[in-house]
Order: sequence, then C-alpha cells, then structure tokens
Amino acid sequence: MRPLYAGLAVLAVVLAAAGILAFRSLDSSGGLEVTDQRAVILPSGVAGVYMTITNTRGEEVCIVGVEVKNHPNARAEIHQTRARGEEVEMVPVGELCIPPQSSVRLKPGSYHIMVMGLSLQPGRDDSLVIDLILDSNERVEVIVEVSAVKIPE
Repeated sequence: MRPLYAGLAVLAVVLAAAGILAFRSLDSSGGLEVTDQRAVILPSGVAGVYMTITNTRGEEVCIVGVEVKNHPNARAEIHQTRARGEEVEMVPVGELCIPPQSSVRLKPGSYHIMVMGLSLQPGRDDSLVIDLILDSNERVEVIVEVSAVKIPE
C-alpha cells in the first residue's frame, strides 16, 4: 500500500507543478480588494459611499446587497446615476457584478452606495462599518470614513 500512496503523492506534485491541480482558499475579503473608500453625508442623514472594488478571483463576483453594521436603522442600497434628457436620477440596482481580475469604481455621478436614515454624531461616528453581501452569501466588511457636507444657509 505504501508504494500506492507514494505514487499518488508524486502524481499530485507533478500535476500541481503543471498547473493542473489548483488549490484555492477564500479569505475574509471574498476575493475582493477595496481601496479609496469614503463617505459624504448630508445634514438630512443621507450619505453617498464611494470606493474602488477589485475582483481578484478568477470568476465574476456580484454584490447583491449592502448592510450598515454600526447603524442598524440605516438602509443601504447600490445606486446608479442615470441621465434622462436634462434630468438626472439615482436608480437602485439589484446587483453590481465585477468581472474576474477587474475593478469597478463607485463614484459620484456613477455607481455608488446610498445610505439613508443615518443619525451620526460628530466626533463619535466618524466611520461606517459596511458589509458588501455577495451572491455567494459571503460578506466583505468595509470601514468607511465619513465627512460631512455643509450646506450654505
């Protein structure tokens, strides 16, 4: 029996070296890298959240939901800004898919995360803890720094 196990071990090493056997482990990021995250909040308690999300997996990843963990009464949605003639509207989208080895930038005037119902206290609530919910039911936690926009009176 020992020669059989030794032969299988050698075969596994040869196949791995040839790239035929692949081992993949998922880390807590779900195969996503998030950079440049920031949020801008209006006095009304609505915030726009922006970031760059890079899919480092070899397959498409879809974000199907967003949850604000440190503000349970807040509601978050993925939105896309669309122009209709001279009007601009922000439309909720059901999912945001990122092709393998690609990035998507959430930014003003494009895709972004809209957070409604926030009641932040300056000095205490300077960040949002957001879960990006993937179609695989994995969650990717993102900490986003918040800055306030002052509207002239």
